[in-house]
Amino acid sequence: MAPYYPRIRSIVYCLLVETNDGLVLVDTGFGVQDCTNPSRLVRAFAFALGCRRDVEETAVRQLAGLGFAREDVRHIVVTHLHFDHAGGLPDFPDAQVHVYEAEHEAAMHLRGFRERAYDSTH
Repeated sequence: MAPYYPRIRSIVYCLLVETNDGLVLVDTGFGVQDCTNPSRLVRAFAFALGCRRDVEETAVRQLAGLGFAREDVRHIVVTHLHFDHAGGLPDFPDAQVHVYEAEHEAAMHLRGFRERAYDSTH
């Protein structure tokens, strides 16, 4: 992400961990859907911050570049469910997703302004 603000450059990190039980991905960043057919929320966020949505920078495409298939990702640990951290969940339909119960509840029952960063398409 490269916001319009001078000298600010921001990215969303994803961490890939190789284990004896397959790959573990910590957060997913934006997903393919966020790049090719983004929700209104994702479009507004990208416009407001001036960030590119490049499908080649998605976790699933980066993994392919490393020689892995989406099916190799067995687990996804999501630090929180905001769209810029969980947008790639649909790209890994076979992975088991791990998230704090309180975070899951917040995403399923939107109440406040801060919870508007959840995207139900993910």
